Amino acid sequence: MIAALACLPKIAFSQITIKTTLEPDGVTYKVSMVSDRSFTGSGSYIGSSQITLVVPHGSGNNYFQLSNISSPISNMKWLFSGRADAPAENPDYDYLFFSFNNSVSPPVKFDIIANQEIVLFTFKRTSQCAGRVYNFNNQNDPFLFPNSLGINPGNSISVFGAGGNAYGGNQVPQTLVNLSVDDINPCAGNEVVFTAAPTISGNYYYQWYVDDKPQGSPSSSPVFKYSPPKQNTDSQPNVTVKLLESVTNPCDAYSARKALKINVKGIPDNKIAFAGSDCMLLPTTISVKSDVSAQYQWQENGNDLLNETKNTLEVKKSGNYTVKITKNGCVITSSVQKIAGVGDADKISLSAGSDTTILAGEAVKLKANSTNALYFSWTPANDLSDATIQQPIARPLETTKYTLTANNDSGCPSTASVTINVLPAIYIPNAFSPDNDGLNDTWKLENLSFYTDATVEVFNRWGNTIFYSKGYSTAWDASGIDAASYSYVIKTKFKTYRGIVTVLR
Repeated sequence: MIAALACLPKIAFSQITIKTTLEPDGVTYKVSMVSDRSFTGSGSYIGSSQITLVVPHGSGNNYFQLSNISSPISNMKWLFSGRADAPAENPDYDYLFFSFNNSVSPPVKFDIIANQEIVLFTFKRTSQCAGRVYNFNNQNDPFLFPNSLGINPGNSISVFGAGGNAYGGNQVPQTLVNLSVDDINPCAGNEVVFTAAPTISGNYYYQWYVDDKPQGSPSSSPVFKYSPPKQNTDSQPNVTVKLLESVTNPCDAYSARKALKINVKGIPDNKIAFAGSDCMLLPTTISVKSDVSAQYQWQENGNDLLNETKNTLEVKKSGNYTVKITKNGCVITSSVQKIAGVGDADKISLSAGSDTTILAGEAVKLKANSTNALYFSWTPANDLSDATIQQPIARPLETTKYTLTANNDSGCPSTASVTINVLPAIYIPNAFSPDNDGLNDTWKLENLSFYTDATVEVFNRWGNTIFYSKGYSTAWDASGIDAASYSYVIKTKFKTYRGIVTVLR
């Protein structure tokens, strides 16, 4: 039976303090008391008493085990009556319960001299040393009754002369940690600042947890900044700080915990729904998810829009739109929704003109047309007389596709393209030698293949046609023709070429 299951008697006088000391051998613990007044004779009779020690929780060789409980006081027998391991309120520690029942005959009685240390009992630790052992504090230990195990731990020294429980505290104060937060009711997504404050100054490290999940590694800063996740629903995250004392001797290691639950208020959905695209036809409608408990204020370019306090907004002109939503004191602003559109009257109509074919070295005017356009930009700008006017002069060296971008004050661009095909110059040899030596055996008209529907006609000195071809898929080889000079006419839809070609044999 665990003695801690019994309710502790109320303190009659705060006259006795207790202390637990680790002896120099590193394994023996001494539990002693000191009274601030003397009790002698029948007044020194000690009745039923309980001592609760708090030891580091561990496993394996670090699981706190003890033996050899003894008392230097004649006939005084203290019993190890039970333990509570790692309770939820203080999972880093185990609670050991020791009890004394003065039921022997004759009863145990000894003079209690004021301010004199009296050893009540000793015991030996048979496990590894995992940290400091300290006395339970009846006033502020995390495991005070009521607790998760439903037991009533504590210390009680019943002295007849004191009229009951004379326990008044511990000689060595326990280091605790207090925890505060700058906002106990924050809005989701807003940063809150927690501050840990040890009750006794020292060299400490702090490990922080949110809902039992560690947040980084221990640090020397007592401040923890936390931003609850942005979400629509309320939540109550539990933030815990674990105080760790920096020591060199493992037996002096100590930690303390403190938890604080905050009430996080959910924030409404602030994502703007918009199904349009750039340069759409206005007006259009944008919206956010409706929440009957929220208030809305739409903004254009950062300025509030008068009377626009619903979850929807009809947009009539281009701009940057946001909505500020307030719910339960939480204010959240949406990301910017850019609307670039035009009304019917402002919509740009644009044509870059018809595709055109020119000869290499020629220039051509790009005959673009538009309505409602104010600003122009042609790309590529190379070989243009001015890339910022509507109808520049182009002199491309090769076939080029030009793209015209036109804008007006709405910021909504319109684009159109035109291709200028550049035909290479025709090379016309003035002689060839059809002697089957593999060199210049035919009259090769280079680049003529680019000129569709071109005709080639060759005449003798009397003006008779001796060769004719529409297109020039087969070059003239002067077959059956004497060596002489002949006139020719090459016609394309762009230009007619006339000249003399000599056949050499």
